[in-house]
Amino acid sequence: MLLVVFALAAWVVFGGPSGTPEGWGHDFDAAVAEGERAGRPVVAAFHSHGCPPCAAMDRYVLRSPAVKEILRTFEPVQVDAASRPDLLQRFDIAGTPTYVVIAPGGRPVAQVSGYYSAEAFAEFLARAAAMSVNAVTPTGGTSPPAVP
Repeated sequence: MLLVVFALAAWVVFGGPSGTPEGWGHDFDAAVAEGERAGRPVVAAFHSHGCPPCAAMDRYVLRSPAVKEILRTFEPVQVDAASRPDLLQRFDIAGTPTYVVIAPGGRPVAQVSGYYSAEAFAEFLARAAAMSVNAVTPTGGTSPPAVP
């Protein structure tokens, strides 16, 4: 009985499910290729082990109905920051969690770092999706850099 009470208390204190939310890939290059093929922007979540804000984003924000709904228009991928120093340098990432939205064609259009509420993160994704549509001109060239 004591074990059941402890388990229930741990669930309440530490929240619900943890780990990568359903639908998120782990291969950055494959996600970029799939986003290009499907004409969808990529949202890359740079996380690190032992990062409390990363775990909170996974547990509460990325699983929220509003965020899950808008993520249907993206190719989401979670990247272990320690395993891809090349991407940290490419996107000028100094800490985790950091989220980078990459338009089809490979151009980053928006980036945020830190913990956000589900509502604020869904708004970020909506703005980034709109910017990614404008990132590639009909002639195939890129437009001027977007201001996030």
